[in-house]
Amino acid sequence: MYLIHSNNNTMIVEENSIQRTVTVPVGNYSRKSFRSVLQTQLNTSAESGYVYSITYDQSSSVGDTGKYTFSCQTISPQPKFIVSTGLYEQLGLEKNTTYTFVGDTLTSVNVMNFRARTRLILKSDICQNFNNNILHYITSIDADYNYLNFQNQNPYFTYKDFVISSSNLYKFQLLDENLNSIDLNGLPISFTVMLWRENDIGELIENYIKMKVLNEK
Repeated sequence: MYLIHSNNNTMIVEENSIQRTVTVPVGNYSRKSFRSVLQTQLNTSAESGYVYSITYDQSSSVGDTGKYTFSCQTISPQPKFIVSTGLYEQLGLEKNTTYTFVGDTLTSVNVMNFRARTRLILKSDICQNFNNNILHYITSIDADYNYLNFQNQNPYFTYKDFVISSSNLYKFQLLDENLNSIDLNGLPISFTVMLWRENDIGELIENYIKMKVLNEK
């Protein structure tokens, strides 16, 4: 699965009160490659007089803050980054927020995030879980092109109620934490679902005792 996919690869840039969409191609990126590609995309079709550059701390004599500094050579007005739900983690900015350059610069407010996913969600109509059909949350890994192996170590404490289907056919979806479908780019996914009937002997004994007590009264 890619870090940047078709559901999170755009942002809006406003220059001289004119808005345009900046798109980063789908794929995996480091902060170095992302800076290079984004800088090119920002300068492509930019309004006349707007020239962008992106830097980050990389000298051994300077502490690494994990943030970008965006610079723009312009006279006026200052450009704006309008960030929705795409690219905000890689930019180090908050989603659904508009940022206006001050003094021709803008610095990330958060540390850049280049992990592909922090958590995956397996969703299925085989279960019922507070009306969201989430079967399980899966902790992800950050190595590009690697395989994720996961085993639920506590099935008893994380079980979901089984939903019986007359057709015995169930749908499964692998989603990210924003409920976007994960594109595995042609690679397979395999998983095993454990079903069991809970032993109700304890409940039967409890009901028997209650009935016995009532009869004795």
